[in-house]
Amino acid sequence: SFSPFVRALALARGTVSVVDKSGRYFRRIWCCYELYVSIIGHDASFLHDIYTAAEVPDVYGGRLRAVGLVDGFGAHDQDVTGTDSTEHKQRRESSFPKELVIESGMFNLNAAECTKASDRRLIMGEVGSESDILNYTLRCRFGSTRLADLLVEGADATQLDEVLAWLRNSRLRKLAAYCTAGYGSTSAIERLMEALPETLVELRAECLRKEALLGSLQLVAVGQLVHLELRACGVDADGAQRLGEALTSKSCKLKVLNLGNNHMGPAGAQALGQCLTRNTSLLDLNLMINNIGDDGAGALGESLKHNKTLTSLSLIFNIIGDEGAHRLAEGLRVNSTLTQLNMRINRTDSPGVASLRAAWLVYPDSRSLDGLSYDIDDTAQAEYNGARFDPDLENDGPDDDESVME
Repeated sequence: SFSPFVRALALARGTVSVVDKSGRYFRRIWCCYELYVSIIGHDASFLHDIYTAAEVPDVYGGRLRAVGLVDGFGAHDQDVTGTDSTEHKQRRESSFPKELVIESGMFNLNAAECTKASDRRLIMGEVGSESDILNYTLRCRFGSTRLADLLVEGADATQLDEVLAWLRNSRLRKLAAYCTAGYGSTSAIERLMEALPETLVELRAECLRKEALLGSLQLVAVGQLVHLELRACGVDADGAQRLGEALTSKSCKLKVLNLGNNHMGPAGAQALGQCLTRNTSLLDLNLMINNIGDDGAGALGESLKHNKTLTSLSLIFNIIGDEGAHRLAEGLRVNSTLTQLNMRINRTDSPGVASLRAAWLVYPDSRSLDGLSYDIDDTAQAEYNGARFDPDLENDGPDDDESVME
């Protein structure tokens, strides 16, 4: 006979844990049970945020009165284009009070306090043999806020070993990892990818070099991941080709793919375009800042003639001119599934925009002009002041001076 509290958790779509400044929350058995239900007892669709009162700076130079570890992204985690940023998320969450992060590292359900012995019997009976899994998962949820510091060259190997051990033995469903561009340790990133648990379905990586791509290919091919972000991770044309092969696996279940801020170029877009003709799972594709040009846009336009599942495509800042816009429009005239297309900060002028608009409205019942975003001519590029350079390109030396910006 469970209490109304337990029944309420069963009906909820998510929970918000509010942690006191002393961390006693981690030592009370009913709070521990709330954590068990939130991070072990549901699938990835159940949301769980953890907040505490603390005055901390935000990424825009202001001050916040609370900081949270959120399930996904918060309102302060977007970059200047309005795109969710793992970098901003990790920087914000790194402000979570260190004493509470340390306290979470000692979390142990078996040692939790309770007022009534009957409560302990009830909860431990419900948790059963999963108490250690809860311990590891909760510790990992907090420990992952330290990854930005632990994945760089020269970081404390003992601390990294501890966090990766928690990760490997956890049931973590979502992970966001960022490393300062150009400073990531190849071996540390490889070890991170090897430690990902089988329960992980969403991976958001930023500035983790090509090792993040290589470590995620199999997870895409076998259908484990449903959400993958590899922003500024050195994905070139070859990497796009390999990812495309994983996307055409019969087991693939990936729905969201963000490859923004890489340097795949026209060849990479062509490789992805070919896979889109066969992939039946992907709903959202983000290729912003990849220098795909008119040829890459044309390849994607051709793929739209065959793809029946993709609903959102972002091609922000990709040096696409009127020719590329015309070729995209050809695909849009055949495809009725795509309902969001972002072409902002490119080189399309009035003729290209007119072609896109006309093709977009061929299917007025399934999409409106609200779903089509664009700028006229390349002067709009001045609006974008936050474009990143890929870390692999920045450090390749003077003989490799290609960048994600022309």
